[in-house]
Amino acid sequence: MKKLFLVFSVFALVFSSCNSDDDGGSASGSIIGTWKFLEFYENEVLLENELCDTEETLVFSSNGDFSSQSYEDNDDDGTCELVFTVNGTWFNSGDLHTITIDGDSIQVEFIFEGNTFYTEEAYVEDGVVYTDKRVFVKQ
Repeated sequence: MKKLFLVFSVFALVFSSCNSDDDGGSASGSIIGTWKFLEFYENEVLLENELCDTEETLVFSSNGDFSSQSYEDNDDDGTCELVFTVNGTWFNSGDLHTITIDGDSIQVEFIFEGNTFYTEEAYVEDGVVYTDKRVFVKQ
């Protein structure tokens, strides 16, 4: 289930866009650069990272290109294996960023705190409301 949330979150991040003449920033930060996954909270509880979670990388280029790489534990030798790469575009649309992949777009709010940003998502499963928070650190 955590992998499903990871994939959804990556696509959620991917479906916002940003003007190539914009630095992608908000009042408190710029999205341009390379970001690594740091931690995941469910209902404000920090969940333990799996072996390869912190290998997930998001890259926001100043020309409007976006890429994301996700990894999984190779059970045979305990190393991390690239399982998929996503490429698209992004632009800053005010308080939100729009990421577009294969013609599909989403808007995401990035909340900056120092050299980190996070996204939050609320959803309902089996009648229970969950809130997920994914934190990334700038490399």
